[in-house]
Amino acid sequence: MLAPRTGYTHDGQVYEKGEEVWDLGNWRHNSADDSKYDYTGNESVAKLPPYAMAGATAFNPVTAEAYCAYANPSNPNTVLWEQV
Repeated sequence: MLAPRTGYTHDGQVYEKGEEVWDLGNWRHNSADDSKYDYTGNESVAKLPPYAMAGATAFNPVTAEAYCAYANPSNPNTVLWEQV
């Protein structure tokens, strides 16, 4: 999906008009402390956002799998999600 207007906000991120908006699938954040989000959903882990803060968590209630976001050593502006 492309942002319909400048200043479009989705999942705490602000997008410029025409910028690609991250597709979270059915992952939804439960709370936010700056950019550290905690997510719940049953979508593929690949749908979790790379822009979350290290330490963010995600829980899939269907499979009982939990994930944690870790700093990406290849790109310090993103995170990698790993099952815990």
